[in-house]
Amino acid sequence: MFERVFQHKTMLGDQVRMEAYRKGIHEVVKEGDVVADIGTGSGILAFFAVQAGARKVYAVEQDGIIDEAEKLAEMSGLGEKIVFIKGKSDRVELPEKVNVIISELIGYFGLEENLLHFKINARERFLKPKGRLVPAWLELYLVPVESEVIWRKNIGLWNRDYYGFDFSPVRDYAVSQRYLADGTNKVVHLATPSMISHIDFYEIEKIPFVFEAKFAISKKGSFHGLMGYFRSGLSPNVVLSTSSEEPVTHWEQTFFPMEDMILVDEDDEVSCKIKAIPQMNTVFWEWRTSVNRKGKKTAEFNQSNLHISKEELVMGRKGFKPVLSQDGEMLRRVLELCDGKRSMGEISEVIMADYPEKYGNFKDAMQAVVGILQPVVKI
Repeated sequence: MFERVFQHKTMLGDQVRMEAYRKGIHEVVKEGDVVADIGTGSGILAFFAVQAGARKVYAVEQDGIIDEAEKLAEMSGLGEKIVFIKGKSDRVELPEKVNVIISELIGYFGLEENLLHFKINARERFLKPKGRLVPAWLELYLVPVESEVIWRKNIGLWNRDYYGFDFSPVRDYAVSQRYLADGTNKVVHLATPSMISHIDFYEIEKIPFVFEAKFAISKKGSFHGLMGYFRSGLSPNVVLSTSSEEPVTHWEQTFFPMEDMILVDEDDEVSCKIKAIPQMNTVFWEWRTSVNRKGKKTAEFNQSNLHISKEELVMGRKGFKPVLSQDGEMLRRVLELCDGKRSMGEISEVIMADYPEKYGNFKDAMQAVVGILQPVVKI
C-alpha cells in the first residue's frame, strides 16, 4: 500500500534534513497561513506546515506517491487541512494565492532537480506580495581536496587487473563522472572553500549555469578533486549545510575527480570553471581545472559527464523542430480515434487497416492500442 513512501525512507530517515526543515517551517509559517508545498513527496513538509499553524496547505506532486501521502494525511487527522494536487507545479493552478511556499527540490549539488525553474515559477504564480519562501536562499561551494580514499575507491581501482583481465579502459569513463561521497574524516581541504554562487530565491530571475573559482593552496598535499556542497537558508535562524565538516545528510557531498592525482605546494593556484548542463529532467556537469605554480601551468584537465546520444542532444535544443516517426503518427492516430464513441475493437480495426505492414492481424493491433491507451485513459 505504501511502497512509494517506503522508497523515500532515506530522506525521511535523514535526521539532519528533517529536523532542519521542521525548525525552519515552524519559524516561517504563522498561524492561519495558506501554504504551498511544491514536490510534496511523502507529504512530511506539508504535515509540518499544519503543525506550525497553517490554515490550508496545497501539496503538489507529479508522482504516484501523492496517493500514499494523501492516505497518510487522512490517517494522521490532517486531511481537512491539506489539499493534494497531482501534477507538475508549473502546470497546475491553485485556488488562491499563498503566504508561504515550501520546497525541497534540492539536488545533490543544489541544481539537479530543476529547483530554480519550479521555485521561480511557483513564486511568480502562487505567492502573495510579501509572501515567504522556504528555503529563502541557496549557496554552492567548492574546495580542492586531498582524499586518497575517495579517489582510489572511484578512480584508482580501475588501474588494476581483475581475474586476469585488464579493466583499465573503464578508468577513462570513471574520471568523467561526478560522485556522491561522504567526506567525513576522509578529506583534507587544501584551500579555503569558495562560494561559487549565492541564489536568492526572492530575487533570482535567470538560472545560473556557469560558475568559476580560484583557490590559493594553503598546504602541501595531493590534489585528488574538487568537493562540492551547498548551504541553504530555511529560515532566519536555520541554515542547512552539506559540508563534510557538518553532520552528514543523505545528500553527502559531490566529488569532481581529477584525471590524475596532482602534487601541490603551498601558494599554488587552482582555477576551475564548472558548468551545469540541463538536459531533459536532469543536469550534467562539465568541470575544467588547472594548476599554476609561480605563473606557470603545471596541470590542466577538462572533464564532463555529458554522455548522451546525438538524438537526445538534438531533442534537448529549444529550437529543434520535431517531425513524428511512423510510430509517432500511429500514436497520434490512436489518440484521435479515442473520442469516447469508438470501442477498442473499432479503434484496433482502423489501426490494422491504416498500418497493414506493421499489424497483420487484429490481435497485434489490439495489443498495440491497449499499450498506448492504458496509461492515459480513464477507467
